[in-house]
Amino acid sequence: MFTPNPDEIVIYGATADGKPFRPSDWAERLCGLLSSFGKEHRLCYHEWVRPLLIGKVRSITVGKRLETINPPMFQFLMDFAATNGLQVLDEAGLKELLGDEVSNTTA
Repeated sequence: MFTPNPDEIVIYGATADGKPFRPSDWAERLCGLLSSFGKEHRLCYHEWVRPLLIGKVRSITVGKRLETINPPMFQFLMDFAATNGLQVLDEAGLKELLGDEVSNTTA
């Protein structure tokens, strides 16, 4: 069950007709733009841009702070989503899209 964060938006990896966006590793590739290698030579994703699996749909979570901290990167991600017909969803949009698959943290 997925719990939306009000401080993040999600680029949901399904096209308008409900098919998974391809290539299948698109989320990891896109998040790799801001990643780095840690002390143990392991890939570390940036805290504001991370790949995410919602059900079986690969997606990306983007911290809203990125818009202030790195406006060009935030705009690049939003343009990528728009160009490829991907949905950009906030907490309310995720709850509407996923229904019972979303955990309500404000109970």
